Amino acid sequence: MSASNSETDAPPPDGDGAERRAETAWKLLIVDGDEAFHERCRSALRDLVFRDAGVELLAARSPVDAKAVLAARPNIAMVLLTVEPNGDEAELELVEHLRGTLGNQRMRVVVCADRADGAFERAVVLQHEINEFRTRAELTGDRLCTVVIESLRAYASALTLESNYKMMVATTGIFALKSQSMFYFNMLLQLDAMLDHGRNSLLCVRDPNRDGPDLRVKAASGRFMPWMRAPLDQVQDEAVVNAVRRVAATGETVHTPEHCLFRIQARSDVLVVAYAERAPDSVPIDRKLVEVFRDKAATALNNLLLTEELNAAQQATVRAFASIADHSDQSDSGHLSRFERMCTATAAKMLERQFYPREVDRYLVEQIGLASTLHDIGLYRIPESILSNVDELMEDDYQVIHLHPKIGHDILRTAATPLSGRSLLSVAADIARGHHERYDGSGYPDRLKGDAVPVSARIAGVVDIFDALVTDRVHRTAWPVPDALRWLRERAGKEFDPKVVEAFVEAIGDILKSEPQFFPTPKALPADRGVGPRLMALATRLIRGMPNETVDANMDTHR
Repeated sequence: MSASNSETDAPPPDGDGAERRAETAWKLLIVDGDEAFHERCRSALRDLVFRDAGVELLAARSPVDAKAVLAARPNIAMVLLTVEPNGDEAELELVEHLRGTLGNQRMRVVVCADRADGAFERAVVLQHEINEFRTRAELTGDRLCTVVIESLRAYASALTLESNYKMMVATTGIFALKSQSMFYFNMLLQLDAMLDHGRNSLLCVRDPNRDGPDLRVKAASGRFMPWMRAPLDQVQDEAVVNAVRRVAATGETVHTPEHCLFRIQARSDVLVVAYAERAPDSVPIDRKLVEVFRDKAATALNNLLLTEELNAAQQATVRAFASIADHSDQSDSGHLSRFERMCTATAAKMLERQFYPREVDRYLVEQIGLASTLHDIGLYRIPESILSNVDELMEDDYQVIHLHPKIGHDILRTAATPLSGRSLLSVAADIARGHHERYDGSGYPDRLKGDAVPVSARIAGVVDIFDALVTDRVHRTAWPVPDALRWLRERAGKEFDPKVVEAFVEAIGDILKSEPQFFPTPKALPADRGVGPRLMALATRLIRGMPNETVDANMDTHR
């Protein structure tokens, strides 16, 4: 007897309908102590074909034998279980074992009784998770085939739902990954989970821009682990190497009872080949679902590569802007690299200490360093005559210099407009405008106070003034680092955010432990270097009642 192959409500166990004959038969377990009943089932189902697959009958003479078979063969489609109305409960306990202990809800269970008993049938159906109840007299010839086909159709539908769910779960996570290495690892992990492999698999990548023209192993499991990050040719399995190279060249999807391979051709000439070996008796997965997973993974990888390209372009733009600012500021050559390192380390320490968790997240830690290098981008519009002047600066000159935060902010905010959400340039814009603000509202240009100043700018403000103190300026030599740290701590909660200062002090300690020469060695001032700007600033601001040390430090960051 043969069932129709034109049905489309569920896939065959291992293939794609009439176009491809399945290698794996549907498995049915007959649980009955009567050999004559087993023979009757074999005779009736011998020629049954459902969706291009035959039927393999497994025999168990008792519930104990059945438990052993179920444990060894999880991909059984149907259990035909005979029970006696007045017998013991061992047979029906097998159903509870299957549904509860093994957690198998997809397998179809048909209970068969020697004789009709309405009360017994009602009790079995209500109390146990079975799918159908029949009598022995009913299960002969074509009727048995019909019951089996109905059960296989329901089982196939359950497989489809389960596979779709696995595929949905598997592909959802990879869309959120932000690095290629994590993407490849998780893609292989999710493929193994979806196909019930969990044993031996590898993912090979050809990325000409990073690794050259050959395929390399980027993720692996099981016996392929020793060749992580190695060229494919070093894998000591010639058959696997040849299969991967063939799929890389042809683009075909290979799906057999033994293994699965597919190729992804991504942007930037990146090519990926996944190879996974099937575990014995794993639950059959439709070839089309593997192809859907492949296509979704390809989309996710292309999105990731595009994001990396955009980020690289954005970073290149930032560094170009930063070089302009560095030239305009006439600062020492290591200023921006120190600035970037100190901002990143401070933000990381704040994340570790869970300071301001709504604002300080992993994204800020990743972005703030490079973004902070643009803090003085607005200086490029300040007249060179003011920036390079080593003599007295008048009050009007300071008012002009005080325009650079707004100028920088406007430049960066305009550049960030096409980018949605929080971007590297939008973080840089916040820093440019707010790094001269002070916690107590005494800064400029907007005299913002406390949390009204973006946390990125509060971090950059501490770093900016500290770097000014510990490096040589036109009118003085650098302060010792301990003195500068003490100066900051004294002003925590006044001019500077106390949590930022706390994190910054810890971060500087960590940096100096690994790099004692992180800050430049102070140099002696030339004898003819003018001190007019410092004296003029001191005189002007002392009249207004500002503390000497505050004037000295603040003035340094404006030069």
